[in-house]
Amino acid sequence: MDTLDNLDTLDTHSDPDLPPEVVSDFLGMTEEEIKEWEELEKELEEEKESEGYIMTESKAKEVLETLKDSPVLYLDIETYSEELPKDRKDEPALDPFRNQVRLISLGDGKHFYTFDVKKLSSEVLNSILKLVSEKLIVGHNLKFDLKTLAYQYGTWILPKKTFDTYIAERLIWNAKYPQRPPKGALSLSALAEKYAGVKLDK
Repeated sequence: MDTLDNLDTLDTHSDPDLPPEVVSDFLGMTEEEIKEWEELEKELEEEKESEGYIMTESKAKEVLETLKDSPVLYLDIETYSEELPKDRKDEPALDPFRNQVRLISLGDGKHFYTFDVKKLSSEVLNSILKLVSEKLIVGHNLKFDLKTLAYQYGTWILPKKTFDTYIAERLIWNAKYPQRPPKGALSLSALAEKYAGVKLDK
């Protein structure tokens, strides 16, 4: 087994009484090497957070203060599922009743942050969701994002005002053309390239 695989398998923080020699033997690393690895891991987390990927309580509370005064917030979520697909067309990660939230991204036009839900406390998560409920929320195909959040955390998180760029583009298309839009024409990546000249990987 590769050493990196071992690190994923053994959580040295979950059992503070685990003898160092056991950890060292399992990982094939000296105590000093393990300490260096943990310091490197911490540095990488701090670097990610400086780029807007939020994994700690303190940083999450700091950026929520940055976002709280904005009347408009941009929302996007990323989901996953531990269920196996029932067939080739089945995508449980895209089913609001079967998926789980992993990332919640919020922006105010100047700042954009991605919160790693699995690394944050329920207190911080509730603060994020409360912010969503209080703002004008802009997003693409918000039906998916809001249905997923409401099913997992409760309908109290639903904002009173929304602007959905998918619906807006569908209305524009219907006003211009009699035929249905081709596949992908209303996607987020298509709109970003059309209106902003930006190519996205989703």
